[in-house]
Amino acid sequence: MQKSYTAYKMTLRPIEIADLNKLRKWRNSDEIRSFMLDQSVISEQQQLDWFSSLDRKVDEIHFSVDYKGNCVGYANVKQLRDTNKLNTGLYIGDAQYRGTFLAQCLGLALLDYCFNVLNVDRVFAQVLEENNAALRYNRLFGYEVSHIDAGIVYMQLSSSNYEREKKKIIRFIR
Repeated sequence: MQKSYTAYKMTLRPIEIADLNKLRKWRNSDEIRSFMLDQSVISEQQQLDWFSSLDRKVDEIHFSVDYKGNCVGYANVKQLRDTNKLNTGLYIGDAQYRGTFLAQCLGLALLDYCFNVLNVDRVFAQVLEENNAALRYNRLFGYEVSHIDAGIVYMQLSSSNYEREKKKIIRFIR
């Protein structure tokens, strides 16, 4: 059973059925969906089927993200085929928190979880080439571009790069 993880004022917790409508609304909104690799609109049934499959997915972890006891976003970690490497994804869905420092807090919490709990040596991200905000965001944590293919920027982050950049970011967290 997946457990919750709290760091930097953010709690990554197992998704509950009560979260699904909110997560689907955010996921389907133009503000979020337009920056995702899969930009299709998902139906309630598709989401229920996905939610039902989560317990069987041994190479994926999906979180609801809480701040001050309220669900404000979503995060995931997916293992790259039989490796000790992970691909991550996240978003702040609650509009009042988008564009705030909470995004950095969420990134720190998710990356600490990957490096310190899951003990991986590298984390990867895939970003649409035109998503300049996400490219800047990932570089803030120390991600480096490995290559670009078909409009997707493939980025990677070593634990040493992350630890170096994390020291600069956490100075701003009270």
